[in-house]
Amino acid sequence: MGSFVAAFLVLLSISCWDKGIVEASVAGEKDLSLSTGEKHALDKFKTLMEAVLFDDRLKKEAYLVRWLRASRFDIKKAEKMLLENLRWRDEFQMDTIHDEDWSEFQERFPYEVSFDKEFQPVITSHMGQWDFRQVILAGKRHQMLRYIFKMLDDIDRAIQRQQDEGKMVTRGSHVSNLKGYNLRQHSCVQFPSVFEAMLNIMKQAMTPDTGKRIQVFGTSQQKWQNYLLEWIDRDELPVDFGGNKITRSTNDF
Repeated sequence: MGSFVAAFLVLLSISCWDKGIVEASVAGEKDLSLSTGEKHALDKFKTLMEAVLFDDRLKKEAYLVRWLRASRFDIKKAEKMLLENLRWRDEFQMDTIHDEDWSEFQERFPYEVSFDKEFQPVITSHMGQWDFRQVILAGKRHQMLRYIFKMLDDIDRAIQRQQDEGKMVTRGSHVSNLKGYNLRQHSCVQFPSVFEAMLNIMKQAMTPDTGKRIQVFGTSQQKWQNYLLEWIDRDELPVDFGGNKITRSTNDF
């Protein structure tokens, strides 16, 4: 159960209460704009990781700088984080996760991958309607965990595709509607009823930049829709979030 809760926490840490969104990510140009000291750290980090990174896409500066920024340019911490991520990917067979049959989960837990005005991937979902308890009671906890990992990896894959096309993209976002969340239904996860309090606690453990990118909106539809349309084109935003894009979840919520 611990790993499932951890994965769920990851999702909720970038989701919000009722009609919630995560703030638009910092532009790729800013992510890749380095000071002299930061560029020196990146060069050292790149040389350090050269021997253990066998995939050429992982050797790209746009990929490596993500770990440096997450560790505030502490090379030892960045190395530890990256190596742990590689071990995690190997343990959960992430390189083949997209080859598995996810039709059942995609039908019951749909999400959409779109792109904002800066070409950064944005996943939209209705997590408030996702019945985790039913899946766990059906003995499919492991599959649900892997489905969550697949969703998160879809962001990373989209970032890689954008970079291959020459776009300076290093981040993605998750927009989630938690309307309808039922604490009793999800009691096996033992989450508090007030997500804002949980997010405030989690922000304390995040880097300042990450914490700033999390925003919580309540039930004011006009407010959160206006915010979303500031950084996502209407044709890229799903209908149920105020846009024009038809998705598998349209009209279901």
